[in-house]
Amino acid sequence: MAAVRRGPQHEQTLRYKQAAADLLWSVSAKSTRAERSRVVQQLPGLLQSLREGMNSLAMPTSVQDGHIKVINDAVMQAFVSRTEGISPDMLEGLVRGLAGLEGVVTNDADGDVMLDPGLIELMSGVDAAMLEVIASGGTNPSKSVLGWAEELDLGSWFVLERSSVMIQVQYVWRSHRGQLHLFTSSAGKSYLVQTRRLASYLQGGLLVPVEDEALTVRATRVALAKLDADPKRLLG
Repeated sequence: MAAVRRGPQHEQTLRYKQAAADLLWSVSAKSTRAERSRVVQQLPGLLQSLREGMNSLAMPTSVQDGHIKVINDAVMQAFVSRTEGISPDMLEGLVRGLAGLEGVVTNDADGDVMLDPGLIELMSGVDAAMLEVIASGGTNPSKSVLGWAEELDLGSWFVLERSSVMIQVQYVWRSHRGQLHLFTSSAGKSYLVQTRRLASYLQGGLLVPVEDEALTVRATRVALAKLDADPKRLLG
């Protein structure tokens, strides 16, 4: 919306785009103290940019609070994750390369658009060797599971089953129209899936949320909630 109102190269538009990329990095696993410190320093400004963007869309405060909670929860999970996260440069490159793919995806609920990794590489520049398109498997999803697939929280962790191998992945990107979804693993491989196939995996138990919340996660949630309510705490 900022790009429509002010142009794609306007200062505010570019700031929002950068904030989006930084938020995606913030919710990937943070295995070092330096990374966690960087997140704590950046988060108040990122949340402020997020608030500004939501205000420009006239979102009610209650809705805004819900989105902020999603970010806080994802950051807390990133702080306690035992896996290595995707690098900011790699994530930014993936998002930039995949952003244009939605133009060839329809809302057809009868099946998947066959996105060939080689074609994706030609269209977007994304390395096909590190990207797997999930276009088969799972079971026929119910309407409620389809709704669940459309509302997954960015930054959430899942166990993905591929060829009888269990892989821990993080949900890192949803396309603008919500038709494409990207998961990444600590091994550097990424998995691209359309909404209906994502719901099929959730329905069939091939993609299972990681819901183990330790006491440290809850403690971090409280700390980040306080920080969001009063960013000046960071300076105290």
